[in-house]
Amino acid sequence: MNARLVTALDAVTATTTSSAIGVKYAKRIVLQLTRADHTSGSTAFTVTGSIDNGATYQAIAFLRDNATGINTLVATKVLSADGLALVALDLESGFALDYIKITATETTDGTHSAKVYIVE
Repeated sequence: MNARLVTALDAVTATTTSSAIGVKYAKRIVLQLTRADHTSGSTAFTVTGSIDNGATYQAIAFLRDNATGINTLVATKVLSADGLALVALDLESGFALDYIKITATETTDGTHSAKVYIVE
């Protein structure tokens, strides 16, 4: 089994979408989402995925959120203070993707980062 860690968003300070991240043979995908330099507002993290080699992307609503429980799937993870969250893409339900992109949508202020841990 191979594993790799990709920095998708590195301390961005405005609404930003990452470059495409190849996940074609992934068995597990975990996202570490971080908000820093918080004064007010929030960061909403979303993921889009492609099954046609990056030609089109669709919003993904099958993120498992460790803060809300193992059986809870979410489409967006919002951080409203400095902190860090882990979410995993639910690949066990038969989903397979070629690429993903992560978007951090900023409201008011903050610094936003996202790392992707991929196990193949």
